[in-house]
Amino acid sequence: MRAFGILIFAALLNGQTELPKDVIQLAQIRREIGKSLDTLDNYTCVETIDREERKNGRQRFQHVDTVNVEVAVVKDSELYSWPGTDKFQDRDVAAMVGAGLMSTGSFRSAIKSVFINNVSTIKWHGEEEILGRRALRWDYTIPYNLSRWDVKIEGRGGRVSETGSFWADAGTLGLLRLETIAHDIPPDLRVTAIQEIVDYSPMHVRSQDLLLPQSVETSATKLNGVERRNRIEFSHCREFNGAAELSFNKPPSIDTPASRVTDLQIPAGLEIFVHLAQAIDSKAAAVGDSIRA
Repeated sequence: MRAFGILIFAALLNGQTELPKDVIQLAQIRREIGKSLDTLDNYTCVETIDREERKNGRQRFQHVDTVNVEVAVVKDSELYSWPGTDKFQDRDVAAMVGAGLMSTGSFRSAIKSVFINNVSTIKWHGEEEILGRRALRWDYTIPYNLSRWDVKIEGRGGRVSETGSFWADAGTLGLLRLETIAHDIPPDLRVTAIQEIVDYSPMHVRSQDLLLPQSVETSATKLNGVERRNRIEFSHCREFNGAAELSFNKPPSIDTPASRVTDLQIPAGLEIFVHLAQAIDSKAAAVGDSIRA
């Protein structure tokens, strides 16, 4: 990426304007995304996942459950924990949550694979409208051996290759959307299609501009035609030290952060009888919510 940027800079200094406009625009987009990602370490957000399912494409999606976790970027890795805990561990979020559709990488890894890691092939597509805005579109591919997209479904997981598109605002060149379709899906996943759409929103904190996903939609179609869909919203983003609170342009989907949870070490085989302080509303409760007993 550095060599590419130096080439463009040298060409401009020499008054050479042969480079296509879309090449120069892409270089600027990659440069700004790189700057934003460099400041993203040690930030965490609450990730709220609404999981839905339908038996076939003719039916409406039905709500299955809601999952709340915290996601953080630490030393170039996405780590997860339950809301309110202090520790982020290199732990498989699918193992934390249990059954259902889970996909990792949408917080940072996906955008880094496309724009920063030099593993994608990007081609100019053209100008079109998206999200009610005039936008510039590029298409990209990432081969299986270079992809970092891992998908987990019902305890089975695997890596997939990627094709997709991304859109940037035609005026500001700010990233608007990243859309990815999975290929080379491992047979043991027992799905025929996987797609993910990530919408981005800029935010400003401590004189720094950050680019984080505002929402994600991941969908998968099983061999029997059953479709599963995860709708993810990010809110309550902050630095680990808690000195700065971040917020998206839209109101967050969670009114207050989850209360702090204290980890307890319980001996194996110990039986504990408890009485809940209040009943659990299965229609409103989310996996990862704290309870009082």
